Amino acid sequence: MPMHNRSVSNARHEDLFAAIVDGAGVGIVVLDSQQRVVVANAAFCSLLECAKEDLTGIDERELTDDSDADLFREILSGVRTRYTIDKRYQFKDGAAVWGRV
Repeated sequence: MPMHNRSVSNARHEDLFAAIVDGAGVGIVVLDSQQRVVVANAAFCSLLECAKEDLTGIDERELTDDSDADLFREILSGVRTRYTIDKRYQFKDGAAVWGRV
């Protein structure tokens, strides 16, 4: 069966990425290099009992007392390629939940 290379626009990739992340059954958060929330999916927002708009742009460290700042910097610098840590998240006065990063 012949394969055809097709050009796919960035917008289509972004739509596909957003649909996959938002449809995931687990909480997902995407951070920028300053640890600000860029994307929070529906499952993560449900856990924290808040809207996506409440999280977008805030510093992830406002949601948790468990700092992984050193590990995060190592990821950005390329010293480390992955890490796993359990963190306690809480949005404002809502219930605290544990998540694995």
